[in-house]
Amino acid sequence: MLVYSFQTYDFYSVGLPWTTQNYVDLVTAGSYAKLFVKTLIIAVLVTLGALVLGSPFAYYISRVAGRRLAVFLLLVTVLPLWMNVVIRNYSWIALITNNGVLNTVLQAIGLPKLDIIYTLNIVIVVGITLALPFAVLVLYATMGNISNEVEEASLDLGSNRLRTFLKVIFPLSASGYQTATLLIFMPTLAFYVTPIMLGGTEGAMVATALMPVVRDVLDFAQGGAYIVPIVAILMLMVFLLRRGINIDNLYRSGVGSNVARHTQRRSIWLLAYVIVILAISYLPLFSMVLFSFGKNSSAVFPMQGGTLHWYRDLFSSGSMLLALKFSIIVAIETAIVSLMLCAPAAYAVVRHRFPGRGAYLFISLLPMLIPEIILGLAILVLLITTGVPLSLQTVVLGHVTLALPFVFLTILAQQYGFDRSIEEASKDLGATPLMTFIKVVLPLMVPALIAGAFLAITISFNDFVVAFILTSGESTLPLYIFGLQKAGTSPSSNALGTLIIVGVVLVLLIVLIRPWDMVIRRVNKARATFGS
Repeated sequence: MLVYSFQTYDFYSVGLPWTTQNYVDLVTAGSYAKLFVKTLIIAVLVTLGALVLGSPFAYYISRVAGRRLAVFLLLVTVLPLWMNVVIRNYSWIALITNNGVLNTVLQAIGLPKLDIIYTLNIVIVVGITLALPFAVLVLYATMGNISNEVEEASLDLGSNRLRTFLKVIFPLSASGYQTATLLIFMPTLAFYVTPIMLGGTEGAMVATALMPVVRDVLDFAQGGAYIVPIVAILMLMVFLLRRGINIDNLYRSGVGSNVARHTQRRSIWLLAYVIVILAISYLPLFSMVLFSFGKNSSAVFPMQGGTLHWYRDLFSSGSMLLALKFSIIVAIETAIVSLMLCAPAAYAVVRHRFPGRGAYLFISLLPMLIPEIILGLAILVLLITTGVPLSLQTVVLGHVTLALPFVFLTILAQQYGFDRSIEEASKDLGATPLMTFIKVVLPLMVPALIAGAFLAITISFNDFVVAFILTSGESTLPLYIFGLQKAGTSPSSNALGTLIIVGVVLVLLIVLIRPWDMVIRRVNKARATFGS
């Protein structure tokens, strides 16, 4: 994209002569300059909002709440991350539309309606709710690693919780805030789904202007000039925050590996705060579920009776079933390819020291930081340049790129915790390295492989932006939902969104309960009984 940004566009093709006119046009075009500044402001506000709101939340679940309550609240907090981003944005429409739940309640208590749909304000609000789970998750892991004695000493010396947090917990959590800033600021800088669905003209951002330039008219020259400043900001952010982020320690910590040791001090106000934040986050989803059973064809509250008509229509829709089929195919292929690439890489990185190992670990994390729209457009440029036609397989390529760091992180965390003495004992007994891997390492790696596959499938199933860029016409489920939404607030969209939420909850419950462990135990018990 950098090379293309210095070339000339001519009717669906880019080539010589070299030019800087694309950048000159950006600087001299007042509309783009305003759009870029507005995008920066939105990204800063969303990042600050998520960090400020997430700090008391993370502090409570990591250091105050009881162990079981903390785990429950953490699961409830991160649950939306497994839900489709189109659904999470669409669910706000039923809540904030002119005759929706929010305005109906405001009128009932004598307050004026809020006209916030298709405005800049709703883009910021929704952006904060989308980013909040990332902030809470990262800060929870960081705050939970701080010694309890340090906090107790501050409290015993007369400091209240706020002063203790500002003077003790916050400075010791600096690395977590730096990591959370990167994970939130960079994707927000290239927001696409939220502005296009909820922002309207007022809430437009750089990504909404970039997408048609590259995807529709293939103007890679102008598109490259759009993207280069965003990538430059990414590199600057990584450089400025590099000292606070230890990539190797991040991989060693794993995902959800820390359950904090809690104090005996309780705070009803912090608990109330956490409940309010969760209620605000889940209210749009509850509104969508509610309207999926309404007789009205639009989101009007209160509803005029209940019905299952929209669910019946949904299951009789051939296009929906076809989109579901495409999503399943892409998700399974994404999981298989991701595991094939990540499992050997994680195995090698843990067991061998080689030049550039730190850089390799950092590069493996980059797709988590680079906005999806930039990754998707970069892959699109590569495919078109090399003459590869768009298809479901190109969508798989994009989804593998998105899933790789998450799958790699999951398997690498398991490998860091692997007891190498078992492996050494196998070799001492005469087993070859290959036999040791098959008989010893691989069986113990299975839980991480299952978790990695689950992550890859979830990422693929939920992605909209990359699939939208790289598909040739076959609609995956998120694209199908987006198509329904473009026609207006559809009860069928509400029904489909409700089914997706139920499916996500059921899958997560299965993963948490782990019924296969019980089956394995029974099989092993039967083998032991039969063998004796």
